[in-house]
Amino acid sequence: MNTQKLNRHGFALILMLLIVVVLGGIYWMKGNFSISSGRQNDVSGQPLPWSEDALIVKKDKLVDTPYPAQPAISKTSAYSADVSESNEPRGTISMWVEPNGRIKGNWTGDYHQGKDFYSVLSAGFEGNTARSKVYQDKSAKDPSRLYFIAKGACIMLSDNRATNESRQRRGIIYVTGWIAKDMSIIGKVTFTSDRQQYDQFTWSSSQPLANAFGI
Repeated sequence: MNTQKLNRHGFALILMLLIVVVLGGIYWMKGNFSISSGRQNDVSGQPLPWSEDALIVKKDKLVDTPYPAQPAISKTSAYSADVSESNEPRGTISMWVEPNGRIKGNWTGDYHQGKDFYSVLSAGFEGNTARSKVYQDKSAKDPSRLYFIAKGACIMLSDNRATNESRQRRGIIYVTGWIAKDMSIIGKVTFTSDRQQYDQFTWSSSQPLANAFGI
């Protein structure tokens, strides 16, 4: 009788230990998966925009004015530029930079990507300049450039010509980039549905439009 009780007790202890080991393993895998699957950098090694959401200033807060070395936005500056990926067209971007540091604009266009044809149905964005981030490339830092980040909802229609299948894609669009002292811009458009997979395109503009309200 005592032997049976000891056996049962020993089995219970072993079972509890196994449960603890299994739960610990699940917890470890969950933690490590979240680190490995949560993309923080793009292919060029730069931070992905959703890791910089803290730089977006709430609408009821003031945007910090640029440092003296950075471009002073004394009037509304408007930009319109072609968006591309490896020299392939990816629509057009229109963007306004306000003297208060606020950014707004939209991305439009139709384009081919492989066998798919995409039509951007809606892609407006809002954000702000962020003076605290310092530009750096492979050669050196350039504190005179002013960073900006904006985001918004995006809806596009994809049409696979090979299968004749159409589907609607919904996600978030981020528009980020740098304003130089001469008011030229280099920027990126990043579209993601799950913050894991993403499409990233580039754009640039040598100067603002003469008429800020003429886009």
